[in-house]
Amino acid sequence: MVRYGRVGGRWVVALGILAGVAWLLGCQDAAGPRPVRPSQGPSTPLIVSAPVLPPPVASTSVAAASRAGGDSVVFVSAPPGSFPGAAFATIQNRATGLSVTTPVINGGFDPIPVTAVVGDSLEVTVTTAQGARQFHAVVPVRGHQPPVVVRTTPPDQKTDVPVNSVMSVVFSEPVIPTSVTTASLTLFQGSTMVAASVQVIDPPQLVATLTPATILSPHTSYQLVVRTGIQGADSLPLSAVTTVAFTTGDSVNSSIASVTIIPASFDTIRTLGDTFRLTAVARDADGAVITGAVIDWSTSNASMPFVVQAGGGTSFYSNTRGTSVVMTPYASGSTVVRASAGVASRSVTINVRQRLAGLVFSLEGNPLAPDSVEFVIGEQREFSAFAADAHGYTMLGAAVPTLSSSDPSVASLVWGSNDADAPALFLVAGNPGLANVIATLTTPDTRLVDTARVSVISPPPVATVELAPHGVRGVVGGVIQMAVTAKAASGRILDRRATWTSSDPAIATVDTVGTVTGHAPGVATITATIEGQTGSETVGFDVVAYGADGLGAHCALSVTGAAYCWGEGSYGSLGDGSTLRNPTPVAVQQGDLTFVALSASGQHTCGLTSAGVAWCWGRNVYGELGTGPNAGCVGWSDAGCRTLTPAAVAGGPTFSTIEAGGLHTCALTAAGVAYCWGHNAYGETGNGLTDGVTYTSTPVQTALRFTSISVAYGATCGVITDGRAFCWGDNGYGQLGDGTTISRTAPTAVSGGPRFSAVKTGGDFACGLTAGDGLAYCWGVDQFGQLGRDAGPCDGYQDLMPCSPSPAAVSGNHSFVAITLGGGYACGLAAAGDAYCWGYNGEGQLGIGAIDNAAHMSPALVAGGHRFTALTAGNGHTTCGLATDGAVYCWGMIPAPPGPGGAAMSPVPVKLVGQP
Repeated sequence: MVRYGRVGGRWVVALGILAGVAWLLGCQDAAGPRPVRPSQGPSTPLIVSAPVLPPPVASTSVAAASRAGGDSVVFVSAPPGSFPGAAFATIQNRATGLSVTTPVINGGFDPIPVTAVVGDSLEVTVTTAQGARQFHAVVPVRGHQPPVVVRTTPPDQKTDVPVNSVMSVVFSEPVIPTSVTTASLTLFQGSTMVAASVQVIDPPQLVATLTPATILSPHTSYQLVVRTGIQGADSLPLSAVTTVAFTTGDSVNSSIASVTIIPASFDTIRTLGDTFRLTAVARDADGAVITGAVIDWSTSNASMPFVVQAGGGTSFYSNTRGTSVVMTPYASGSTVVRASAGVASRSVTINVRQRLAGLVFSLEGNPLAPDSVEFVIGEQREFSAFAADAHGYTMLGAAVPTLSSSDPSVASLVWGSNDADAPALFLVAGNPGLANVIATLTTPDTRLVDTARVSVISPPPVATVELAPHGVRGVVGGVIQMAVTAKAASGRILDRRATWTSSDPAIATVDTVGTVTGHAPGVATITATIEGQTGSETVGFDVVAYGADGLGAHCALSVTGAAYCWGEGSYGSLGDGSTLRNPTPVAVQQGDLTFVALSASGQHTCGLTSAGVAWCWGRNVYGELGTGPNAGCVGWSDAGCRTLTPAAVAGGPTFSTIEAGGLHTCALTAAGVAYCWGHNAYGETGNGLTDGVTYTSTPVQTALRFTSISVAYGATCGVITDGRAFCWGDNGYGQLGDGTTISRTAPTAVSGGPRFSAVKTGGDFACGLTAGDGLAYCWGVDQFGQLGRDAGPCDGYQDLMPCSPSPAAVSGNHSFVAITLGGGYACGLAAAGDAYCWGYNGEGQLGIGAIDNAAHMSPALVAGGHRFTALTAGNGHTTCGLATDGAVYCWGMIPAPPGPGGAAMSPVPVKLVGQP
């Protein structure tokens, strides 16, 4: 039985973004440069790259890509003219059974990704529109293949090229963007080089464009030269110089009159996991192909979004841009995919209805492959079976197979409740031996039976004991949670209880579950003992004084530049090398780094050194760390998506300010130039697109210079030198403040408001302080009173919710010197040091002495009589302030050991533990 699927699933669309320069530019002319390509066997026009990590960043070695297993892909392509008269090409990896289908246009097809490693075999079948097989071959996947040119636009010997054309080159694999320069991609008129700019389209870095600085001369011969200085994924140079000669006419590209989608229709798809490509062609009124057309794609079914899978990161959205999309359905359903260019558009309906083909066993929610499993006597784990299609993908809503055991004394099946308190079937290991679990599914059309083999063994002895985290430091009065892992000699993880001890109880004590409490400055060794085997780690505790710079609701900077973080650590955002939760501050493992600024979103954190170098850590699903994609990242909670200690942001200049938001990050240079990276489904990185993911620091597309910047989920705001505020990104609740609920991909002026000294963003709302008098104005959603007044409803894209799409004054006429926003609430700091908060108070984050769910629409004085010099709020419903006595106080979800209710909440300021 096939085992290539997964339990559950959804639609996935991996973008083949060619930015308006892909097959559109070659649809009329099959001729092109003859590529020099790696040998793939006799009489095989196919080009198969070496395995690389998914775009936009490729592995630096084939060995590394091969070790990545299913995370690596090869790119398969064929130059124009390879298969005259063909309509489709299907590439199937014989090792996985999964296939990819792409249209064949002008006898060829652009590079399409196929999951594979060195040693796999790809079966390629090329057919006509009527389904007749025209070509068939099996080609191996090899390592160390240099990139080649698949085709160019215009093709070689093309005449009558429009004088306003953009030249493009399609490569056989992603190329390194920095290797594509005006020296390696050049246009000549005779011996004179034509002034031009070059760009690599990202993602997926398969296409480079050359745009002349001025229109070309009519009826003139030119040469496009592609040199070997261009490097592919393994830093191997282009296999040969490619020279393309063409002659201009006197025409220019016309306006778009129609759009065609290839293929124009689909049969119902019966199996999940296979991939196919949609390509759009734009034409003028005379039917001529429009070169350089920008194609926008949309899907009608929000539950079947487009998805970018690049470098292990995954981003979900309903709109994208590019000449083609490569789609992989991972759920049954229907959607209408529309391609639009200007006023013209075309759509195609895609229906997915799985066909029952087999059964899949599931162990604790994961497919069991192969159909055998080993249990230890007394062990019990959730066990089930599901109906599946031919690729092993489960069929949601289908009848559930019945399970039985061939020997209940060895393996019995009992009902119970799982971790979600839902009814679940468990396999319980009894006596040592072998048993079969039989799954049976009977439908009106068929009867399916499958068997899983269960082996029950006696408990193996513990061979090793390991502790984590390693070398962690906390604060006096705080706690550090240690984790223990016991393993058998085979490496099997064993469920055993440990006995814990501390080498110096005066410094640190440890309880029965590994929670270490610091009592005095110093270092102690914590030891866990299981069946006579021991594992040890040192823990340290310090007394820490914090400064105003870098003060956050989840992290703070000491006066010496050391970062301390607390709270949820499952994404590695604490920076202590673990994914454990620590309710009190633990030191970030920053080595010799000294930070001067710090910003924490709760799921990722970033800091700046005195040299302006940015370092980030935590979750990196959407590129929010700016370090490029994490190899092995396959989903929101996957371990490969986490960076547990600080990593340098790739590329870009040095920065003076950095802000970590929910899913993206922005920073300012000393000159006020804004850079952003991370999630970009709404245009929140300001690059002019909604391209899902921006993996490295990218300039915001504006000439504006900012004095401050602030980020939140889906939106970004900044203030420029003259005090005007600009925002961009998601605007469903009017949080951009431009008077509309239309999302923006570039900075858009906040409407009607005064000049601001600062603007801060929160969860779907924003607030600013006026220059001079410090009055607070807010805009966006207002379901909790976070705008500081009673706003009426505004019709956003999500639902009818109280909101204001334009700035309006916060009630009370308070004057503030600083403002900070959290999840549904805001706080302001007065010149005298008084703190005022308003909005949501479900965890006591307003600090007003009570916890309630009322909408507090007016600023209320924080209790306790403290005077503050800095104030910060967070989406985790925690507020902290640096008081004039030099101590940090927090309220709401405070950084302290949990109380009787399971969480530490305080409606009044509480001094952060571990301070002088």
